[in-house]
This record gives sequence, C-alpha cells and structure tokens, in this order.
Amino acid sequence: MNTTQFLKSPKVKAIAYLLAIFLGVVLIFEAGVAVGYHRAQFSERWSAGFARDSRDPGSFFAVFQHDPDEPNPHGTIGQVVSVHMPEVLVKGQSSPEQIVIVGPRTQVRLFRGNGTSTDIQSGQQVIVIGEPDDQGQIQASFIRILK
Repeated sequence: MNTTQFLKSPKVKAIAYLLAIFLGVVLIFEAGVAVGYHRAQFSERWSAGFARDSRDPGSFFAVFQHDPDEPNPHGTIGQVVSVHMPEVLVKGQSSPEQIVIVGPRTQVRLFRGNGTSTDIQSGQQVIVIGEPDDQGQIQASFIRILK
C-alpha cells in the first residue's frame, strides 16, 4: 500500500475529520477562555476604580454610595442635645451625634430672621451646613434654627 492509497482510506479520513473537529472545539474553547479572561480583568479593574473613585468626595459616584447610617461631614439635620459654646452637640435623624463648632463667621438664622449663637438651645431642631475638620467635627458656616 502506498501513501496516497493510505491517505484516501476511509479510516484515515474519519480520523482526520475527528482531529479537525477536536481542533476546532479546542480553538473555540480557548477563544472563550481568552475573552472571559479579558472581561474578568476589565471587570476587576473597573470595580477597583469605581470603589476608589466613589470614596472620593468629588466623585460623580459619591452621591450614590452614601450610607444612611454614616454621618454627613458637611452638615447635619437634627436636635440639639447640648450647647457648650463654641461646641454644639446635634443628634441627627439616623446618624450618631455630631459636634458642631460655632465660629465668629457662622451665620445663624432663627426661622426666617437673623439670630445669634446665643439663640441655640437644647431641644431645638437645627440644620447645619459647614466643613469637616481633622477631628471629625463640623466647622459650621450656617445654622438655621427651626423650633
């Protein structure tokens, strides 16, 4: 039997077809693994970047990542617990107490009229807007006394 007759035999053709099909299946599987690997890498990098960016207060995503139990560093709404000037302790609606520092530049409003820091008393409802400091306190720039 010569080589051409051997290659044209039905057994060799069947083996060649099976090898071609097996090779095609392996190539398709490897392509799927490569695509899946690249998608997983992208997803992991995006997730890490999203988490890093969402914790940045200037991020677009920061608004959507706020935990309601976490105090807002830029202000609070709640009831005045104690007043020991220049510190005012305010209990938020769903957050722990926050210390608000009333400074000489703090603007105080009593309802719609002007007020002073002496108008702030325990039991009142207030809205505070300010900037956080290094001790976790709010340096108040505006306080509105509601009742």
